[in-house]
Amino acid sequence: QIESTSGARLNVEKIERGSERVVEVIGSLASITDAVKQVAEIVCDTMHKISTHLRLAVSSNMVPRLIGKQGSFVKHLIASSAAEITIDRGDENLQTESSRTVSVVG
Repeated sequence: QIESTSGARLNVEKIERGSERVVEVIGSLASITDAVKQVAEIVCDTMHKISTHLRLAVSSNMVPRLIGKQGSFVKHLIASSAAEITIDRGDENLQTESSRTVSVVG
């Protein structure tokens, strides 16, 4: 249903890693945004009383925008949501690394 309403394609990893599964979202920026919002709503509705850990692979070139000037945007997200948000630093020796992991716990 998410695919038909958002226009994005979702690939759900068939192998569970403990209690987590990888969901890959493919499409235009607008369709990906819509699909991720819908997935987040499902997770929130299902796990609203349980602490949830969400890990996102974010393109490395988007990380500065997510952090904001002197960390202002990520600090705003943390303050307004009360979630713990961490962004991995990646391997500084690998200049070709294309994504970084953003972890959200709340």
